[in-house]
Amino acid sequence: MRTMTYIQHNDDGSETEHNLPARWEICDSCCGNGTTTRHIECDGGGFTGSEWAEACNDDPDFEENYFSGVYDRACPDCNGSGKVQVVDRDRVSPAILASMDADADEEYEYQAMRAAERRMGC
Repeated sequence: MRTMTYIQHNDDGSETEHNLPARWEICDSCCGNGTTTRHIECDGGGFTGSEWAEACNDDPDFEENYFSGVYDRACPDCNGSGKVQVVDRDRVSPAILASMDADADEEYEYQAMRAAERRMGC
């Protein structure tokens, strides 16, 4: 049986380690493709017509390499496998699920606050 470790942070400051049952799921980040375009910084992750023409004219093999996947990068969330392990929520106690969900909500709020601060130049 596959398991994932969850560290529960208790109110008294202590931590409890839980080995939770896990299952495989298609990676949300790459939709199971195993590759990502997150590293592409241009708007929309593509080329304009003039950029494409320039790239293909300077390097005749560029178009073939581009479409064959030579420049693809492995998805950092699934390491290119197209699948990730997730906690099998149907087999976990409601108390632990509540703690996990509270931790996830807290992390989401923290990351949202960090992103807002970066947008303000902090």
